[in-house]
Amino acid sequence: MRIEKNYCFFLIAISVILGISGCEKNNPKPTPKPIDPNEVPTVLIGTWKQTAFDGQMILTDDTKIFEFYTKPDTEGNYPGNGVVSEKSVGVNSEPIWQEILSKYTYRDSVITITGTTNNPFKTFVYTYRITELTDSKLDMTLSDKYINGNYYPDNTIGKNVVFEKVAANTSGKIAKMWKEKSKNGTMEQKFGLYFNLNTFDYYYYDDNEIPHIKNDHQGSYWFYDNFFVLRYFDDPDTGDQQYHVDCWDVELEERDNQRTMTLNASRGGGVREAYVFTHFDKP
Repeated sequence: MRIEKNYCFFLIAISVILGISGCEKNNPKPTPKPIDPNEVPTVLIGTWKQTAFDGQMILTDDTKIFEFYTKPDTEGNYPGNGVVSEKSVGVNSEPIWQEILSKYTYRDSVITITGTTNNPFKTFVYTYRITELTDSKLDMTLSDKYINGNYYPDNTIGKNVVFEKVAANTSGKIAKMWKEKSKNGTMEQKFGLYFNLNTFDYYYYDDNEIPHIKNDHQGSYWFYDNFFVLRYFDDPDTGDQQYHVDCWDVELEERDNQRTMTLNASRGGGVREAYVFTHFDKP
């Protein structure tokens, strides 16, 4: 009968509606996880090279390297591991390049870095507020600085610092010999540098282009993708018998089927130095 058929269709429709409602109740839509302001952004992890201070490009020797290795927890109970590297003065008043093991915490876009140096002994606490962070740029303002437990209100407080992301210390990348090709610096004699894994030897070339090793001029080096640090004894240009630390911006490229390395540096008093080297396997 027509009434029975309509009744059957009614029962089927009710069953379908109830079934759909039951599925919705059994499979609720997932609730989005709230963003934790204390969660360390993944892009922060890595190595950062300072490029500017208070809106001005810095001198090359004033460059700092910040490395953030592991994430701290969001409660600040387990600080992350890192390294602060910079040119400074050691206990004997000689310049050194220090790689200082450090800890850091992150909370609501504020990074607090703590560390201890041994040459000379010094503890420090730096607090920065991040104003911009991308996969290639870190822009921060220094809000607090403590040295040996005492507040240190120097002219860096409240100033903006800018870092760019670089590779970690990859010294093996430039191993072997590099011979000077052209210059715009202070060296009078053509020279070459032979890089081992973490140390280097200095060669000078005579009028017949024969290389001679300078035995009192070996040193150490650090290489961060596009930034380069040399520490050596006895300046070959002045004969100054003491340690020196030179920082350089680096560009590696291929020119006319020849690997080249260009070193550039902005020194004090508006002085700029530049050297171009070509690559060889041996002197």
